Amino acid sequence: MRQASGGRSCILSIVFVALAAAGGRCQRSPDAPQELEIRNARVRSAAAGLNSAAYLQIENLGAGLERLLGAQCAEAKTAELHRIILDEGLHQMRPLSAIEIPPGQSVALTPGGDHIMLIDLHRPLIGGQQVQLQLQFESRTAISIPARVTDDP
Repeated sequence: MRQASGGRSCILSIVFVALAAAGGRCQRSPDAPQELEIRNARVRSAAAGLNSAAYLQIENLGAGLERLLGAQCAEAKTAELHRIILDEGLHQMRPLSAIEIPPGQSVALTPGGDHIMLIDLHRPLIGGQQVQLQLQFESRTAISIPARVTDDP
């Protein structure tokens, strides 16, 4: 396992891995068939009762296809995978059942593209804070990662 400077990058095993909140270290199952690297996790600041969005980059360092199936965040009533599409000249948001991460490739969740929608915030999210996101992958592995709250999109 390795962790990049700033604690924003960590190779994560797919069998069961959690980013330990206390030490920021990755724990990896010894029989892990695949690895992911998750970088630059951030959440847009927003007032309580409103919605926000989470963005990040996932790199599949393994040999098989992985799929992000969903997410959770304690600060929101629910979290959903969404995609922004252009339909008849209008940008529209559509829910996704999964986001595929092909082997050896990287997928970015970005403003104006695929992202995690945080719906009905329980409290305000203020720039500089940190929240935990739990990502659910098809391999049934839930990965908890820290995400910084930012005023920037």
